[in-house]
Amino acid sequence: TVIQNGEETFKIVGYGSVSSYNSVDISCEVQGKLSQGKHHLKPGVNFRKGDVLFSVRDTEARYNLRAKKSGFINIIANLLPDLKTDFPTEFDKWNNYINSIRLNERLPQLPTWSTSKEKIFLSTRNVLTEYFSIKSLEEQLNKYTVTAPFSGVITDVYTTNFSVVSPGTKVMRVVETDNFEIPVSIPTSEVELVKLGTEVSVFNTNGQLKGSGVVIRVSEVINKNTQSVDVFIRPKAIEGESFTEGEYVEVEIN
Repeated sequence: TVIQNGEETFKIVGYGSVSSYNSVDISCEVQGKLSQGKHHLKPGVNFRKGDVLFSVRDTEARYNLRAKKSGFINIIANLLPDLKTDFPTEFDKWNNYINSIRLNERLPQLPTWSTSKEKIFLSTRNVLTEYFSIKSLEEQLNKYTVTAPFSGVITDVYTTNFSVVSPGTKVMRVVETDNFEIPVSIPTSEVELVKLGTEVSVFNTNGQLKGSGVVIRVSEVINKNTQSVDVFIRPKAIEGESFTEGEYVEVEIN
């Protein structure tokens, strides 16, 4: 009898549901009346990365910011006579700065002080405090418009258009639709055969091939009830096929 040595490929078969790699609850960070963005606030609506999901009326916040800028201009204007007397070489710098401030534009960066004496002078006149207070309001103003962090679909909506929202109010839940993973439970006796990067094949419930994939994570926690370990697959659909959130699939791990 002639014995021939060779390689044998073993396949570990598991089952799991397709889930989005990114699934996010989006909440408001400011207060005001909510308005839908480019798309309706309804479950099942698709969006692209960068689309405006919703906005909050910011009229009051903009007026408040302009009032703060006006006060800031007034503070520096009152300092100019003292600057001309005590810091004559720095007068033009601050005079040009005050003329560069526009109420409808972002506050320009403060000029750099030449001496510690000038810095102390500005600090005691609340120039630095008011400057950073305005910069904080400018950053907060950006939060009145919320854009999509990725391309995906709205799965849940917790509030409606024209509702009055406050910081912390959940508005919607979104999932990424072009980036999925599949958690699959395999017996602990076979987990040592599975490594990061191990190739897999993904089939639908009818046994038809939907795509391929690789192992991206292997859990180090064992399920006490089933004595299994979760392995996470990053799938890639073949031409003409696609994956859907919540879809049940069969996975063959080589």
